[in-house]
Amino acid sequence: MKTTLIIGGTSGLGREIAEQLASDPNQTVLTASRRDTGPIDGNHFSCDITKDNNVRGMWMEVYNRLQQGGLQQLDRLVISVGAQLSGSFFREDWKKIERQNKLALSLQRLLYYWYERASTHQLMPLELVIVTSTTGARVRKDEAAYACSKASEATFGRNIAHELNALTGGNVLVVAVGGMRTAFWENTDQDTALFMDPAKVATLVLTAAQEAANHPFADHLRFLAEAYVPRPKDGSDPVLQWGPVAPH
Repeated sequence: MKTTLIIGGTSGLGREIAEQLASDPNQTVLTASRRDTGPIDGNHFSCDITKDNNVRGMWMEVYNRLQQGGLQQLDRLVISVGAQLSGSFFREDWKKIERQNKLALSLQRLLYYWYERASTHQLMPLELVIVTSTTGARVRKDEAAYACSKASEATFGRNIAHELNALTGGNVLVVAVGGMRTAFWENTDQDTALFMDPAKVATLVLTAAQEAANHPFADHLRFLAEAYVPRPKDGSDPVLQWGPVAPH
């Protein structure tokens, strides 16, 4: 039995990942987000990941739930969070920019307070999956703040892998994905007709998680892997590709 917690598991790609994992009887799936309910009955934690006390409280609840269920550890942590942000940096509402940056910083908050709680138990290997955006490696008009936040997520994942592996024997997978047809684009004028189906992207993310050990970032970094799922311009089915996204 493998236990996975999905941060951002109530909408978009995160929800698709949660539902696909939950269809496997050998998986215990937990979700967390700001919403009060999640896709897996009884296994959801309401948490604002931009607030320290919320995150600390969530980890306490998670580990209490694991112990109550007779589970020894959290095997995998999937982080898939973000907010829609595009337009001129200088004309955008600063609160929206700040919110996006807080979400990106929350990866660090989640891992910091995870270790605070997990270290009071027997530390076991953790598989960390960070889902970010291909926008983080692109040079595009009107996406400066969003691209910066997504690039920082990938950079944090690459570098925290050293400590995570040294402390727990765990590993990190960073997956950058392109545009998908989700509620992310609601209330915008973005045409999503050729965007990817999030269910198909979720399948590829889970495939990457299964195959990450065969695609190390480098021979001396076998605890780190990086993959990406670019959006095909013609609307065809997406394909999983290995290696970091080259800036373009």
